[in-house]
Amino acid sequence: MQKRSLLLLVVIAILVLAGLGALVFHPWRGQSQSVSAAHQLIRPLGCVILDDGRYLITDGGGVNWTDQGSKILIINRQGTVEWSFDQGLRFAHSAIMLRNGNVLIPDTNNDRLLEVDPDKRIVWSSESWGDGSGRLPDGSHLNYPNYVQELDDEHFLVSDRLNSRVIEIDRAGKVYWQFTGASKQHAPKYIGDGRYLIADSDHNRIIEIDQSGQILWSYSAGLSWPRDAVKLSGGNILITDSRNNRLLFVTPEGTVVNEIKGHFSAPYQANLLSSGNILVCDAQHGRLLEVTPDSQITWEFCNRPQPKLSTRLANGNIEELDSSGQPLSWMVCDLQSHNTGRWSVDSNISRNGQHSLAIEGELGSAAANKWWGQVLKVKPGTQLKLTAYAKTEDVRGGAAISIGYLDELGGAMGGVNSAILNGTNDWRELTIIFQVPQGITQINISLSLIGAGMVWFDDVSLDKM
Repeated sequence: MQKRSLLLLVVIAILVLAGLGALVFHPWRGQSQSVSAAHQLIRPLGCVILDDGRYLITDGGGVNWTDQGSKILIINRQGTVEWSFDQGLRFAHSAIMLRNGNVLIPDTNNDRLLEVDPDKRIVWSSESWGDGSGRLPDGSHLNYPNYVQELDDEHFLVSDRLNSRVIEIDRAGKVYWQFTGASKQHAPKYIGDGRYLIADSDHNRIIEIDQSGQILWSYSAGLSWPRDAVKLSGGNILITDSRNNRLLFVTPEGTVVNEIKGHFSAPYQANLLSSGNILVCDAQHGRLLEVTPDSQITWEFCNRPQPKLSTRLANGNIEELDSSGQPLSWMVCDLQSHNTGRWSVDSNISRNGQHSLAIEGELGSAAANKWWGQVLKVKPGTQLKLTAYAKTEDVRGGAAISIGYLDELGGAMGGVNSAILNGTNDWRELTIIFQVPQGITQINISLSLIGAGMVWFDDVSLDKM
């Protein structure tokens, strides 16, 4: 389980789809901006096809794996941004257009739901529950909400991911129904006749359940962290198989009738279009794609800036700091920490020199990923050795160093990690020897902590073998 958790560092894809499209009103047609002027698309996690053919896109943000830059966009087929909202969002995973003409957003890392009107005013928030505490009547909080669907009677179906529950609620937070038989689920949908379709991601399966929670249908053959499933009119299921970087069309009998792959890095959501093509959130590549059933790209919306990359590891001894005392070369990567990590430059503990890089994780954060990172340019076929020294104190979960493989678009394509440290250890050498695979042009170097405890890193080096 620890190794699987660490693998999240190099195949991240936290990733979910948007809800059901509804009516789109003219007030949403604000002053259009060119796509370059309006926004750089970083990590599209959800897309709703609106009734007039435009797209409501949820960009999770996360430049350099930081908890920044999330935004909701409405674009047309020409790639023009016609409306956007980004006030205070943190790693938002989806958005839907409500019947009343407003947009409802699961603001994931802020653990809340936000309703926004066409003038970008927040007109309602789940933070109003419990006299401002954000608590539901049972005393709980939303914990990493990643998906919402509008039901009848102004009820909402919400994926409360880190509570591993799907709940039906109203605006007051009253819970009318819940299902707790999935783990870290994504994209639950009410599909009619008292049935629900859920991507049970942590169990690597898609399930269809009834109101009592009984599983009526499931599919799991070869899936790895599926993030979305759509029941099509003919009865087949369209599955977004995220870590396998593919889409599947599966019959009710469990037969795969089509597989689409070769373009994606951690796809989050797929919608079948009336033309028979599929609209896909290719999340780690920072783009929205339309592909044919035989895997041809017919349309693309992509304008993510490519970072300027170094060819050498910088600041391995953690001695170069800026005026605020932060390292010049290492980045705080807190996108998946979900408020449980603390990063620091420690001037009291080091193996060599005067500083080390430290990460502290709180108890109860066993699945939260926290790391210091650098991204370097590499050549396929090169054999390299990454070395670092780590000191730990009461680590529960795992501390390690990792290499994440990235293709030319910055998409995660697997990786390798070192031995895993737990408990309390004096300075220990951690090493990874690897050959850069074909098709890989960048590597993400991570000094990481999964879970709780304290870890210090120093003397990091990357050498050719």
